Amino acid sequence: MKRLIFGTILLLLMVSCSTEPTLPKIPLSKSVIASLNIYDQSITFIDADTKEKMIWEVPHPFKSGILLSNDKLLLLNKESSKGYVYQLSTGKSKEWEIGEGIETGLLSSKKNLYLADQQTNKIKMFNLDGKRLKETTVEHTPFAIFENQHHLYVSYLDQPSIAILSKNQLEMEGTIPTHDGAAGGFITEKQELWLGGHGSGVHIQEDIYIYDLTTQQLKATVHAPLMPIDFITKDGKVYVLSHGSNILREIDSNSHQILRSIEVGANPFSMTLYNNNLYISNYDANEVEIIDLNRFKKIDTIPVGDGPLQLIAREGTANAK
Repeated sequence: MKRLIFGTILLLLMVSCSTEPTLPKIPLSKSVIASLNIYDQSITFIDADTKEKMIWEVPHPFKSGILLSNDKLLLLNKESSKGYVYQLSTGKSKEWEIGEGIETGLLSSKKNLYLADQQTNKIKMFNLDGKRLKETTVEHTPFAIFENQHHLYVSYLDQPSIAILSKNQLEMEGTIPTHDGAAGGFITEKQELWLGGHGSGVHIQEDIYIYDLTTQQLKATVHAPLMPIDFITKDGKVYVLSHGSNILREIDSNSHQILRSIEVGANPFSMTLYNNNLYISNYDANEVEIIDLNRFKKIDTIPVGDGPLQLIAREGTANAK
């Protein structure tokens, strides 16, 4: 009888220890900036209006994430075949089977999600419920994915070219010669592809390369040392973060001229925009810095978890509870 009681208690303890911790609810009505902190495996949610914080201690390793909707956040780890989709308003999660090798190259587009699998050199297309719809093999190791209305543009980790794929069928439609180590960028309404990167080998990248997607030719370069890796566009301006020199630059999207620049915190890696404030993750300082774009001036610094590598903005939903 004592053995039975002891065994029952031990089983209950095992079950309770294996249960995932309850994560704080992030109400749909709140606009938040999520800082994904990869060293301590936490997410710091910053209220965009009050600057108050809520912290998730995530119970599994992750290296990157992407917002699927206002209430769904997908977390990924390159070494795991599973992704975890968290409902922000409840703190609960469910598993997706996506395959190993996915860390960079995440793109959520309308009803579909595109992922770059660096282990199998594939681009995978899922719907937003986690069902795999299509996949295709590309020639080299995919790194980043960009889109316009009909096409995906995939940069390679190990080759100076961009693959052009049809968005619906994932069929290869050509390549564009580029620079080595292309990473970070966006496509303008004028069908210009702005590309940054870290560089390759001993070469540290100092320029932004701008490609005309109509002619598939290099159109211009902008000097932005060192390592321009993240881009945000607003009101005809492009904001470029160079993490090798800790510099944020404001560039006119038409003339490609640098208008203003400012030094930011230690080893910045990621930016996101909310209203007229630019949020920057300072990786070595474990903080998020806020830049007022009107004055182009730092207005606040918020401590976050260890190793803030990626920032994601979620705008609150009016009248949501």
